[in-house]
Amino acid sequence: MSEYKILADSGCELPQEYREDERFELIPFRLEIDGVPIRDSKDLNIRTLIERLSNIKVGWKTACPSPDVFLRHFEGPEKRIYVVTISHEFSKCYDSAMLAKKIYEQEHGDKE
Repeated sequence: MSEYKILADSGCELPQEYREDERFELIPFRLEIDGVPIRDSKDLNIRTLIERLSNIKVGWKTACPSPDVFLRHFEGPEKRIYVVTISHEFSKCYDSAMLAKKIYEQEHGDKE
């Protein structure tokens, strides 16, 4: 068990050594292309994504992780959790993480 966990949104480029470290977790952004949901994860095939983007018929959407997604990642034995997100001026991901922090502290209050 680790004393801490580091969460980052999937816009974060982690070196391979950190990707293999259980203390680090990437929380994926979500994409939707022509109504088909896509998770921004390590399994995302970039060539397929570019092909889909090149052939859009209806449209595309993006979404940051919800506060609920962050809350689920706050669960666990770690005493401290650090969250790294894209700038709050660029994405609502920061706002989701901060709202999750506030909710978690109100309900549990036992972590930093």
